[in-house]
Amino acid sequence: MDFDGTLAKRVENPQSEDAVGLPVWRMVEMVRGLRAQGEKVRIFTARAWPPPGDPQKIEVVKEWCRRYIGEALPVTCIKDPFCVAIYDDIAYGVIRDEGQVIG
Repeated sequence: MDFDGTLAKRVENPQSEDAVGLPVWRMVEMVRGLRAQGEKVRIFTARAWPPPGDPQKIEVVKEWCRRYIGEALPVTCIKDPFCVAIYDDIAYGVIRDEGQVIG
């Protein structure tokens, strides 16, 4: 799950790198539902770049997750080869093996 602009509203002109937007409730509920079903959910964000990421920036995201989702989720910038879906506000979907952009 992408963080800024997908799970949390994007902050325009943040005062600091620690600035985090309010929840996008539809996505928060989706994550809660996935977790209730036992699914693994990771936060995929540029805030964790370069690997392994700045611990302070990662902790800001984890604290946001604790507050709005009810638990700290793993935070990374590295795509998991076993993921089944990526939700992102700026990405395009592509049909596997065809190269056709969706949407």
